[in-house]
Amino acid sequence: MRFDDSASGISVIKRKDWRRIINVTAEIDEKAKGVTSVTVNRTLQDKFPDIEEKFPGYTVSYEGEFKDTSESMSSLLKSFIVAALGIYIILVWIFRSLSHPFIIMGVIPLTLTGIIWIFFFHGLPLSFMAMMGVVGLAGVVVNNSIVLIDFIRVKRMQGFNPFDAALDSSPKRLRPIFLTTVTTFFGLIPTAYGIGGYDPFLVPMAICLSWGIAFGTIITLFATPILYVAFADLRLVFFRKYQEVLGPEKKPTLEQIETEIEQTVKTDILTEIHAELRDEIKKIAHEEIAKKLTAEKKTPRKK
Repeated sequence: MRFDDSASGISVIKRKDWRRIINVTAEIDEKAKGVTSVTVNRTLQDKFPDIEEKFPGYTVSYEGEFKDTSESMSSLLKSFIVAALGIYIILVWIFRSLSHPFIIMGVIPLTLTGIIWIFFFHGLPLSFMAMMGVVGLAGVVVNNSIVLIDFIRVKRMQGFNPFDAALDSSPKRLRPIFLTTVTTFFGLIPTAYGIGGYDPFLVPMAICLSWGIAFGTIITLFATPILYVAFADLRLVFFRKYQEVLGPEKKPTLEQIETEIEQTVKTDILTEIHAELRDEIKKIAHEEIAKKLTAEKKTPRKK
């Protein structure tokens, strides 16, 4: 057996949790399109799916920026849930309803499907900044739904049925919704496409917000009235079944009707008598005060 004296060996043995480790590091090309630490590590995971089975005792841990991004994504998901709950609580407080906030927030998942297609056509990955834009978009995209639902409620108070009120809402509120969307969209476009200066850190968020608002507006004009009518129909079906469970309402007897009429008449008569007495007392009091004032003016003062 011969040993090569010129060969170099491992100068440092690193350990983690009392086990030997070997670090394999690499840098990604940030200028390359669609290349992130997440996509690279996912590709490696697909390339070596069964490395631990082939070599028992060995484990592979994908860390670095990939691990930090994964932890940040899980934290961002919790933030999104908290934000959604906060939006729901505020909407319940404003509308005094448990169903209307669901209708308003129903556009959020529909808008998220559009975000996926937007990033697909742009050839960009859903990075951490893009997901931060999604969280911010959830609070912005509901504004148009709030305008529509509020207008539908006004129409319902005027006597419109749910279908006619929902059908009349989108054309009547199109102008304010369109204007707010257009101003926000064109305000974000320079940042999204680097007009005047390109910042790759902010581009995913700007693209998510700008095109997400535009897509969400189109969805809102169609989806919100449909959801409102659907919830109204479900409420009607639910109450019908509820009445069937309780049984048919008992019709009042003739004696109950007569007693109710008599009580109503008595109440009306007493109310009328009280009003007349109050007016008469006020009239007498005014006359007495006027007499006293007249008498005081006629009585000469002693010097």
